[in-house]
Amino acid sequence: MIGWGICKDRTFSGDFSDELYGFFVLDASLNRIIKVLKIVATPRLLDYSICCKKVTADTIIVRGKGSTYGEQPNKFQFSWNTYD
Repeated sequence: MIGWGICKDRTFSGDFSDELYGFFVLDASLNRIIKVLKIVATPRLLDYSICCKKVTADTIIVRGKGSTYGEQPNKFQFSWNTYD
């Protein structure tokens, strides 16, 4: 699962951790987080998108990029073996 969170007033306060994306592994019922893969701050408030590019039996590849300026995307790759 990819989770998204932003400060309540959506106003940039000089800290990019005002908007975060989290990458999580959930159980089969989708009700419980089994593993937190990573939490990352966006490089620009309200101008960044994340999407899944590839999911295999043990790996997920996610890409993030700015929506307005079209710069090179960031790639995140995670092993999501729940037995780690």
